Amino acid sequence: MDKLNKWLSLFANLGVVGGLIFLAVELNQNTQATISSASAETTNQALEFFSLGLDNQIVARSLYKRSIGEDLDGFEANQIWRYQFYNFRIFENAFMQFQRGYFDESEWTKYRRIISGRLANDRLAQQMWEESRGLWTAEFETEVADILENERAAIARDALNR
Repeated sequence: MDKLNKWLSLFANLGVVGGLIFLAVELNQNTQATISSASAETTNQALEFFSLGLDNQIVARSLYKRSIGEDLDGFEANQIWRYQFYNFRIFENAFMQFQRGYFDESEWTKYRRIISGRLANDRLAQQMWEESRGLWTAEFETEVADILENERAAIARDALNR
């Protein structure tokens, strides 16, 4: 009987340890989800505040004018600058979600391509990025620097192949 009690006690203790491990894993996942949700909410609040300075009609007209090669006046250029800043806040949040494992590599790769295209082909996006250095997380700034370096390397390769 004593041997049976020892075995039962051992199994009960192993069950308790297993339950504690499971609880710790669940608590960690819940904490990560809460942090992610709070981060997204903070970003959304910042975007909502920042969007107060954007006029969607002016932005739409300015984007069209740029697409057909027309010059923008100062206000229109400012609206596009703000529009790019707004977009990069979204990109930064996506990057944070990627870092936390909520976006997979292929999803983040799509964002990298958009960022690369914006910074390679859009003078106002380039200007916004240069003027807003230090306003982003260090990790995001490092990621964008890597994107820019990859873009420069691709341009250099293309130039050599011509």
